[in-house]
Amino acid sequence: MTLVALFIAVLSLAVAVGHVLVDMITWRFSGHRVKVTWGWVFRPRGAYPGLIITAANAGRSPASIEGWGVRLHDGSTLVEFEAGRGGPQLPHRLVAQDSGCR
Repeated sequence: MTLVALFIAVLSLAVAVGHVLVDMITWRFSGHRVKVTWGWVFRPRGAYPGLIITAANAGRSPASIEGWGVRLHDGSTLVEFEAGRGGPQLPHRLVAQDSGCR
């Protein structure tokens, strides 16, 4: 009788731990997950290089982009870009699995 009770207890513990792990993974990947990358764009005929910033929402919920800029490690803002030609107008709504670049 005690062996059956031990087996049921271990099985219940395994199911509970599995359920908690599934909940943690689901919580981690829900919501918006915006990944920002940047790089240089070189233009022909000696023009100044341009900075390109791309934001991609890999999450399941939409996210709003209200501004583009360069922020330093200490939290201060070096440059804030204005919306202009070549990119989406701000504020820009990134739906799930969408990207926008400037």
